[in-house]
Amino acid sequence: MIRVYDVNERLFNHNGIKALHPLFAEVTKIDNGDYYVELEDTLENLEYYQKGMIVRLDTPWGLQGFRCDNPIVKNNRISCKAWHLTYDAENYLIKDSNAVEKNCNDALNHFNDNTDIASPFTVSSDITSIVSTRAIRTSLFEIFER
Repeated sequence: MIRVYDVNERLFNHNGIKALHPLFAEVTKIDNGDYYVELEDTLENLEYYQKGMIVRLDTPWGLQGFRCDNPIVKNNRISCKAWHLTYDAENYLIKDSNAVEKNCNDALNHFNDNTDIASPFTVSSDITSIVSTRAIRTSLFEIFER
């Protein structure tokens, strides 16, 4: 079962718009790579798989949220690839910021607090190494990848 949420949803403490039971749902997570779910369902649920809609489902890593990409209609079925919500961080730009002598958690918080528009993300890390790094015209997602 998956739960569907509106494009602009930020709080997931409720059951969403609808609970769906897709015909097919397969999660793919590649270490240091892509993280998405492929979904297939009947056309009667087409409105819930539109671009930008959010789906939440249980994964081997717990309950996770994914944002639907462009749906494809074929043979009375709808299929959709939905990308993990972490990819939304690509929409938040760090113009020019420098994290000096900070552990990973403090550096992540620093950059998360210095995006061009307020970031909805909460970040945390247990990496204790002390580093300095600078971000110029860098997306928050690129910082996550560092």
